[in-house]
Amino acid sequence: MKKLLLLLLFSSCVLLSHAQQSGTSRWTPHADSIFQHINRSLVSTGLLTNYGVALKDYAPFQGTSLSAANQLRGLAEWRLLYGAMQSSIFNGNATLLPLATANQRLAQAQDQQLIFSP
Repeated sequence: MKKLLLLLLFSSCVLLSHAQQSGTSRWTPHADSIFQHINRSLVSTGLLTNYGVALKDYAPFQGTSLSAANQLRGLAEWRLLYGAMQSSIFNGNATLLPLATANQRLAQAQDQQLIFSP
């Protein structure tokens, strides 16, 4: 019984340590091997949606029009979209702030009441 308990404890520690890695850090080497033959300089925006981890569908947010279908419902939804865009950075042409910095600036804007918080 002690051996079984020790085995369970050890395996849970291994699983917890593996869970601490971010999804993009495990995905990036695989994506790099898939897209290794693509000329990165030809991606003018610096973002390649197939390269990243799609936490939120980009399709409604093309920037052409505003409708009920593409309005963000809150900061959590914005963070999902921003995180998905950040994981899609394919070359140096994309200049997105790190999510932590963007969150910090949003918090400062909320403190100054520059943006409405629901």
